[in-house]
Amino acid sequence: MARLLEYQGKRWLGKAGLAVPQGREACSPEEARQIAEEFGRPVAVKAQVQAGGRGKSGAVKLVDTPQEAEEAARSILNMEIKGYPVRYVLVEEKLDIVREYYVSCIVNSSREALSPMLMFSIEGGMDIESVPEKEILRYNFSEREGLPTYDAVDIVERAGIPAEKLSTFASFLHTLAEAY
Repeated sequence: MARLLEYQGKRWLGKAGLAVPQGREACSPEEARQIAEEFGRPVAVKAQVQAGGRGKSGAVKLVDTPQEAEEAARSILNMEIKGYPVRYVLVEEKLDIVREYYVSCIVNSSREALSPMLMFSIEGGMDIESVPEKEILRYNFSEREGLPTYDAVDIVERAGIPAEKLSTFASFLHTLAEAY
């Protein structure tokens, strides 16, 4: 099983046809500044470690200038998060987030299923662990057949996504499952 850092996963998802924020990894404060200069707009500077809680630990910083990106990277690259030293930061375009959702594809290793499972919730954000179980929809799908579009529509409909956005969300879930 490959364990990817966020920037690696986003690169892979982009190649699979999913929209991802524009960004690149940096291993020094100076490199972070250079990337921010190339973007020419506000950026997010995010620690790249295989651990949750980056936002709460101060390892995700939203900045407006290349100088601030350099300072943020300098601070973050000196951190250790849950025992993992930060060796890279992701410098990516800062997005105006209207609403966050949670979606993931994992291996359902229960004896009954042992299959890929899509998890989706309209209660996204940093604290998915605190979302009640009943608010996270789960759907086992076939590795061979993927997630059929009609099942993706059913999932987002049950989640309460407005009718005018059903197609967009269902297409995203279908493509994500195919990438998985």
